[in-house]
Amino acid sequence: MNEVKIIEKLSVTPANVHDSQIDLSLPGIICYRDKGYFGSECKGINGTMDRSVRGHPLPLKSIRRNLRISRIRSMVEHPYAFFKGMFHFDHVIVTSVQRVRIKTYFTAICYYIVRARFLDRTA
Repeated sequence: MNEVKIIEKLSVTPANVHDSQIDLSLPGIICYRDKGYFGSECKGINGTMDRSVRGHPLPLKSIRRNLRISRIRSMVEHPYAFFKGMFHFDHVIVTSVQRVRIKTYFTAICYYIVRARFLDRTA
């Protein structure tokens, strides 16, 4: 597990493309995803959280599985929380996908610079 919170892959899409349509997983590696990806395929080993559907509540086994997945996913969510809190990157005011992509890449570079001081502690 990547414990230094580094972004390995980044994809920028227009707002009309749902996250479940973008698959950044690698074949043979477990892909931990939240309930929004329920029912969508991935190239890697599917570690998507289970979701209850109408008339079928989750059994206790699935609830515990979701808890284990959420503990792993909390590290994945750290860069997004950092983007929003530190750089106020919860929405963008640029007009094209290319400009949003560039702004996102520069924000990720700034994230790396800020996180660099923590990398030395983990080595």
